[in-house]
Amino acid sequence: MSTREQASNDEPAEKRARASSDPQENTLTEEFLDRSKSEQGASVNEEGRRRSLRIQKIMEEKRMQQAEEERKTQEELARQAEEARKVEQARLSEKFVKAVKTATSAEKKAKSAEERAKIVVGVAEVANKTVAKADETAAKADEQAKKIFEEAKKAQIEAKKAQIEAKNAKKNAMKAEKDAKKAKRELVKAKMKAEQARAKARNAGMVAKKARAEATKASDKAKKIEEKKISLEKESKQLNNTSNQGTEVRNTEANVEETVVNGNTRQPVSTASVAVPQAARAANVEQPSTSSVFRPAEWNPPERRMQIITDRLFYFSNARIINFVIDDIEFTIHEY
Repeated sequence: MSTREQASNDEPAEKRARASSDPQENTLTEEFLDRSKSEQGASVNEEGRRRSLRIQKIMEEKRMQQAEEERKTQEELARQAEEARKVEQARLSEKFVKAVKTATSAEKKAKSAEERAKIVVGVAEVANKTVAKADETAAKADEQAKKIFEEAKKAQIEAKKAQIEAKNAKKNAMKAEKDAKKAKRELVKAKMKAEQARAKARNAGMVAKKARAEATKASDKAKKIEEKKISLEKESKQLNNTSNQGTEVRNTEANVEETVVNGNTRQPVSTASVAVPQAARAANVEQPSTSSVFRPAEWNPPERRMQIITDRLFYFSNARIINFVIDDIEFTIHEY
């Protein structure tokens, strides 16, 4: 073998394929390279598929755990509803037994009164016969008849009372039946409430997720507001350092990029600071006039307050007041 042939064998296969003049050999080399690349891509896809399967397995375990917790909650609610039903049923049963006892006692009293009335009537008949046969004992029989008549009246009164008690007992029994029906309706309502509680428990997970998302949004919004507030406070401190301790106001102009709340839209507005003339400072005139003062929140309704430019810089004697609004929240800075 010559030196040139040995050097050509030591070169890489890809380079030899490019250097070869045979089209068939070049085609085989390209197919080999494409196949190696496709195998590498397949291995990457296999690893991604395994990772997605592991993630799906973890998510499935979490869903099964949530389902188990929900099932336990539903079983606890059902158990509480069953205990409430048993307690209510026992209470109604006891009430019904008392009503039955009251009705039985009333019936016994009525029968006893009727028997006493029969006895009194029999005694009266015997007394009448005795009065007819014995004239000598007429006075005594007369007195005894009066007593018997009074007892008969009392017996009639007691019989009427017994009848009234019997009617009341019947009414109580009817009322007890109504209470039992009402208890059944309440039991049905309790079952419906338990079913609603199960539905609420099912929706609790979704509500919690929404609440967490809203809390995250509110936290981000609060951070933005705090950053705006800090930047405005820094700007106010810089303005305070350039002023002569609040008593003299120099003619300065600063273009500040702000956000003005107008309805439901926000747009950047460039505003300029207030320039106070030298004549106003010499005459010790308070700036600005009352017509241009940005009043607090309780003086202006929200729909009007949202349309006012939010950054105002005022000087009152030795005090400087800065009012500004960020996202419908009013801030006031007092500097002396």
